[in-house]
Amino acid sequence: MDDRMQAQIRSWLEEDSGDELDADLENGEQYRVDTIESDSSVIRSPHETDTEQSSDENDADISAPAIQQQRVRIPYYIGKNRSTKWLIHKPLRNVRTRSYNIVIHLPGVKNVAKNAKKPLQCFSLFVDDTMKDKVVLYTNVYITKLQEKFSRERDCKLTDAVEIKALIGVLYMAGLKKICHLNVKEIETETETETFLFNIDYK
Repeated sequence: MDDRMQAQIRSWLEEDSGDELDADLENGEQYRVDTIESDSSVIRSPHETDTEQSSDENDADISAPAIQQQRVRIPYYIGKNRSTKWLIHKPLRNVRTRSYNIVIHLPGVKNVAKNAKKPLQCFSLFVDDTMKDKVVLYTNVYITKLQEKFSRERDCKLTDAVEIKALIGVLYMAGLKKICHLNVKEIETETETETFLFNIDYK
């Protein structure tokens, strides 16, 4: 018996057992699921019979996966909508925890984040000083290109890390206050009576 034939027989048996299971579920009765137990030489049907089917000597080296026989009896109630199933008894608690559900590491923050207690320290974990330095560097490159258009140097000054931090803070507060659709001038007008104030040179 070749692999294709075994796979086809297995699929027929699974379809039959699935139909019987669906009929039992609709009746709201206890049900039993039998699976095929097979090895390289014997295929046992889910019905207890005395017949056995042995393979040829040519097929002795072909081994099908061993499937253990399972019997599951689960009493349940059917809900008013005729589809929801409610278990009568609680699930077993004394079942061994599966290996992929075992927690090896304690939940929580790790390494550097353990020392971050304030909001600014937590924010610095995501936007650190090296990122801010790169923003300052590339912003100054852009400002340098624009300086040729201005006659006075103070009209187009280079920025520094303090200004970038202040800008990030303003943008963060604008998002918090849900006024991020406004431009910088409108944000200053909108927030004059609010909890934070800032002064910006618009030139």
